[in-house]
Amino acid sequence: MSGGEFPRGFLAPGLTPRANACKKLKEELGVLAGQLTELALLGQTRADTGLKSGQAQGYLADLTGPTPSPP
Repeated sequence: MSGGEFPRGFLAPGLTPRANACKKLKEELGVLAGQLTELALLGQTRADTGLKSGQAQGYLADLTGPTPSPP
């Protein structure tokens, strides 16, 4: 993560918001399942990206081991 951006994305069909957050952590930051020790829901908001508006959830991830490098 650089410049203050967070990994984000639209909810993939068939995934829960929590499972989607784990998927995005892996895709965008290279976080492996074994490195994720906790994923806590911080809250929800109505997001407007300029392209699509909808409900967004924010999560806080606690990782173990070395910080992954972006893929």
